[in-house]
Amino acid sequence: MSIRRALLIVALAAPLGAQAQAPKSVRIGFLWTSQITGQYRDAFVHGLRELGYVEGRNIAIEDRSAANALNRLDALARELIALRVSTVVTQGTPAAVAMAKASSTLPVVIALGEPTGTDLIDSLGHPGRNVTGLTVLSVELDAKRLELLKQMSSKATRVAVMFDATISTWTGARQSSVESAARSLGMKVHFSPVRTADDLGKAFHAASLARAEAILITPSPLLSFQNETLVDLAAKHRLPAIYGNPAAVQLGGLMSYGPDYAALFQRAATYVDKILKGGKPVDMPMEQPTKFELLVNTKTAKTLGLSVPRALLLRADQVIE
Repeated sequence: MSIRRALLIVALAAPLGAQAQAPKSVRIGFLWTSQITGQYRDAFVHGLRELGYVEGRNIAIEDRSAANALNRLDALARELIALRVSTVVTQGTPAAVAMAKASSTLPVVIALGEPTGTDLIDSLGHPGRNVTGLTVLSVELDAKRLELLKQMSSKATRVAVMFDATISTWTGARQSSVESAARSLGMKVHFSPVRTADDLGKAFHAASLARAEAILITPSPLLSFQNETLVDLAAKHRLPAIYGNPAAVQLGGLMSYGPDYAALFQRAATYVDKILKGGKPVDMPMEQPTKFELLVNTKTAKTLGLSVPRALLLRADQVIE
């Protein structure tokens, strides 16, 4: 065999060998508690692509969205199981609960949720079951949001805290933690629980009656789905508000603080990859966010008669004017 012919055979064989190492075609599910968010789905798909999975080529994603109708989650979970998916990624704790209830063996990856205080896992370091993924550190971030809100509205001594009462993690312990954080800032707390979108107006009215001077709107699928209404109500009641969802600030909300959600969705792809390669959720510790974002809307601050402290402006990842 000539040297030229041998080199030609090697050149032709190389791409075939590379192709043989690519992941085989698989099907996974994605169960959304709220509506599908293109930005976050794109981040997840990008994470998969970096690991060699290309949607439509060697991986198929079955999206199912409850559009915040929590009573639909159980049926959607069973639907994904019937499709014989290899694993399911979930957005929001309720979706993860529905999947875990539907199957105790199908691997579940939480892309965004707060499993602490639920029956989903034994602990963050040792999930112990068929669920793993990423947590948003809701309890710890409540205190940080209060601190930032106090910086923005330094004269506020009463703060309303709006939360989704349908979420099991909003226990007495979490409320006590919020009260303790507020007390250290010289503030008193008025809790404003909501269960449906119809409760939002009533909750703001109750906060006003309680003479709240600012409001913390904690993140949840229900509240994030109502960003526009929440921003409008905060403006109507002239309450400086901090949100857990950055989309609220883009709509005119005062400020937000929380994890980089897109980064969490992208990171969820690494869990999917490990599971598809034979890994078990029971052996995969849950990860906590490492990147956080502060958004400030100076136009809204001006409307509320607030002067944004320079320290907040320098710290902000994005300033909307």
